[in-house]
This record gives sequence, structure tokens and C-alpha cells, in this order.
Amino acid sequence: MGRLRLDAVAPGTLLAHDGEVTEVEGEVTLERLTPALTVYRPPP
Repeated sequence: MGRLRLDAVAPGTLLAHDGEVTEVEGEVTLERLTPALTVYRPPP
């Protein structure tokens, strides 16, 4: 599991996740809980 900690994030900084957007400030910790989803599609 990977983790990234950000300190001193400026007020009003936008953070997006799963189609949702929110403002953050101060300390933010991001964690990778599961592997990324791999999407396969047929060629055009």
C-alpha cells in the first residue's frame, strides 16, 4: 500500500477523487488501497 502525505496545502486547493471535487487545506494524506482498475476495450 502506498501513502503520500502533503503538508501546508494552500486553502482552496481542489482535490478530485471518483468524480467528486472538494476543497482542502492544511495536511492531506492520500492512500492507495487497491491496485488500479485495468480496462480493456476492443480496437476501434
